[in-house]
Amino acid sequence: MSRIHSLYCPFTPKVHPGASSVHERSILWAQSLGMLPSEHHVRAAHKARTGWLIARAFPTATLGELQLIADWTVLFCVLDDHIEKLKTAVEVEMYLQYLLHVFQTDVARYSEDPFALGMINLRQRILAMASSSHLTYCAGQLAELFAGNVIEARERERAKIPDLASYLQLREVTIGLQVMLALADLREGPRLPDCVRENLALQKLVTRASHIVGLANDLFTYEKEILQGELHNIVLVLMKERRLTTAEAVAQAVAFHDAEVRSFLRETAQLPSFGATDACVRRHVEMLKCWIRGHLDWARETGRYRPLEEPAGGQARLASRSVAA
Repeated sequence: MSRIHSLYCPFTPKVHPGASSVHERSILWAQSLGMLPSEHHVRAAHKARTGWLIARAFPTATLGELQLIADWTVLFCVLDDHIEKLKTAVEVEMYLQYLLHVFQTDVARYSEDPFALGMINLRQRILAMASSSHLTYCAGQLAELFAGNVIEARERERAKIPDLASYLQLREVTIGLQVMLALADLREGPRLPDCVRENLALQKLVTRASHIVGLANDLFTYEKEILQGELHNIVLVLMKERRLTTAEAVAQAVAFHDAEVRSFLRETAQLPSFGATDACVRRHVEMLKCWIRGHLDWARETGRYRPLEEPAGGQARLASRSVAA
């Protein structure tokens, strides 16, 4: 069995009963706004099964919440592909600043840009479910994500593989979990107060969860990303920084992932009481567990990931050239 397939994850798999319908609607939503302009794009979106990822990550959400997050996830995935095709990091920065401005102000109401239309639609739906202050909070998380995307674009432009510490800090942001959690906090009923959300112990758990999901994602996609010339992957980072073979780097990344899961478990058990908000805290922690488990199950079932422990032939040579750059 591949070491990647034995990643440590002691959490119970769960899935929202509306997974299939939410996934179909998210594809139709993206199509209606022009984000999926061809049958090829539509087939790829169906194959990605992002609605199922979100259904696994948020198994107790209302259908409205789940649909909103699934729609954002489709936009996020298609947008990520789009900005990687832009010629320069400056273009990436200008375009993402524009989209953030649209999300914050609704100024592009008559724009034909599909991603701007998507941002406007998401903004309006958030405001229908929550306060303007929560929209501002979501925009802040989105700004951090976009800033991370710009850093990645700059490093791609310079063909620079980041050092391990810088990579982990950046990956914590670019995995996008913070935006997902902000959108998930739109639910009715008691919400996690800002003072509790900002508690260092809870912030540390979110950081752990982001690392765990990011590491798992990198392990399931490293072969494909090496072939595409992508530099932001834990396997390539470890190969360069520690002078490892691909197999050695994969083994260390797996060990790193498993250690992060164990730290997450230990720190969860050591959480202090937050008094009247303990129920909200438990729900927040459960959401992180569902994300960790849900992403892993989704990555295994999509079929677009083909984890190998050692690229062969030209792939191995490609990896060596990337690390030497």
